Amino acid sequence: MSRKRVACNISFDEERKRYYVTFQYGVNQEGKQVKQQKSYKTLKEARQALQEHEVARSKGSVTPVSNETLGEWMEYWLANIVRPNREETTFYCYSQMWKNHLRPVLEKVKLKNLTPQLLQQYYTKMLLEKGLSSNTVRKHHDLLRVALHTAVKQGKLGSNPTDQVEPPKVKRALKNLCKRE
Repeated sequence: MSRKRVACNISFDEERKRYYVTFQYGVNQEGKQVKQQKSYKTLKEARQALQEHEVARSKGSVTPVSNETLGEWMEYWLANIVRPNREETTFYCYSQMWKNHLRPVLEKVKLKNLTPQLLQQYYTKMLLEKGLSSNTVRKHHDLLRVALHTAVKQGKLGSNPTDQVEPPKVKRALKNLCKRE
């Protein structure tokens, strides 16, 4: 299988009659280049894909493809971001919410597969099947929103899927609105 270079980051495999594009994502935490290859039928498709990738990369909206799960990210986030920077009670509440509710359902979902639809289904399941209150599910949403916002800032996600969901509305307790004389 011999590939010939056609252009920068594009090569052609004569045997398979395919163009291969190498997408550059930068350097990971270990200092190694992060790359991904994808094949295309035509040179035009390959050049267009590479150009779109470079434009997105220049805007900062490209993140490397990662197989990290939400569980791995949440464990990192709780231990390295929440615990040293928040009150112990906040850390305890976050970790209990993660352990008791979110982890059993979402732990194995890869960050790259975390979609607004998946989160919306999770909220619905917690409300209807598990019988949690809308206020509790809203707290789950808030926890995920903050954790995934940090994942975006640290380059683990291109965008935060919690921004595109409709979280449950918080229900306020009714207080005695009538004044007694």
